[in-house]
Amino acid sequence: MNAFTFSLNISVLLGPAFELRPLGHDNPQRFEVAAAVAQAPDGKALYGKNCKQCHGVVGNPPKAALKQYKNIATFTDPVYFTKHTHQEFIDAVTNGKGDMLASKGKLTTAEIEAVVTYIHTLAK
Repeated sequence: MNAFTFSLNISVLLGPAFELRPLGHDNPQRFEVAAAVAQAPDGKALYGKNCKQCHGVVGNPPKAALKQYKNIATFTDPVYFTKHTHQEFIDAVTNGKGDMLASKGKLTTAEIEAVVTYIHTLAK
């Protein structure tokens, strides 16, 4: 069995999370197996891009948002999190709630999960 065939067989065994990369142009039959590492979504960055305008940088809505949206969530209040399940947060971000727009189609399921996980860290 030559190196090329061996590398292909290793790739099949390891699955789609790995890829073959040529080691160099001098010997096209030499390959390395490289892991394709998936980057987890950054909940804080996603919150900053999609949520902070209304909910505030650290989970306290600015005065203008409080005035415009009477029932807006304040994420710095730990009691707020005892009144709602994790799934209720997921559903609210995914489908929208009250004046809040839905993120379904704008954010992936993994991104929504990352945002909700980050929101939980804001409670003091």
